[in-house]
Amino acid sequence: MKNALFTAALLFAVTLAAAQPKFFPSNANLEKWYVERPGVSLEDAARKAMASPEMSACMRAASVKAESLLSGFHWMDFDRDACPDLLFQGKIGDKERTFLFRNRDDSVFVLAMETDGSIVLANHPDDGMPLVAAVWNHSCCGDRVSVYSRWACSASYGNAYMLRLSQGLVFDHTLLPDAGRQCTPKARFRTVNYSSLLRMTPFIDDESLYDGIHGWPGNFLGKYPEGSTGTIFHQITDKNGVVWYFVRMDNPQDVRIHSDRFVNSGEVETPKQCYYYGWMHSGNVKLLE
Repeated sequence: MKNALFTAALLFAVTLAAAQPKFFPSNANLEKWYVERPGVSLEDAARKAMASPEMSACMRAASVKAESLLSGFHWMDFDRDACPDLLFQGKIGDKERTFLFRNRDDSVFVLAMETDGSIVLANHPDDGMPLVAAVWNHSCCGDRVSVYSRWACSASYGNAYMLRLSQGLVFDHTLLPDAGRQCTPKARFRTVNYSSLLRMTPFIDDESLYDGIHGWPGNFLGKYPEGSTGTIFHQITDKNGVVWYFVRMDNPQDVRIHSDRFVNSGEVETPKQCYYYGWMHSGNVKLLE
């Protein structure tokens, strides 16, 4: 009963992960990158892009016809070379997909970015800088894990492509703070206790079974050894005066994460190379200078 009351109160402060999560910042700047291309057929360019090995393979796997995807294409100059490139963003089959093609000479389009999910955040093109973006991939390969990734344009010797800078994993049962644009790093920390729990929700309940046959009792994502590091983004205080932190955990290769739900889900090929988001009890945390 106590847990039920606390959970009900907590829902005023946090929200479930969704297609447009309130924790991660988002904006409409991507549309401001769209440009006009007079005298050049967008449809012809789109068909050339769809004939590329990467996009055509994706379309074949989803049994999708080219005509159904034409509305998802736009001109944009992601590398700021004054030559409009080609962006596709939309559903292919049952998955949200993003493709970006560098325009080499209006007859050849070279793949510059391919990822599941949609761009939810981008810098403003008026700043004169190449594209920097964040991609949200909700329930990427099933109904258990979502991915938030950060990308930036990399260009050298006339070649440009989007480089993925980081990738964070969110278990889909996780409660996310309603932070939006206030989602900025607050402090760095390390864990001070053995088996510090990274949790889906900031209260203690080790009896519930999450994720059916893929899970185990308890709302925790993994158990971290003493000395593990991470970044605090948000905090709340429960009715007992206990502080809980919403954190992003670093996952270096030498840290063994016991009972790792992200590994167990099987949805991400290399989860240990990603950040993990979740809640941690302040008693497990020592702030770093």
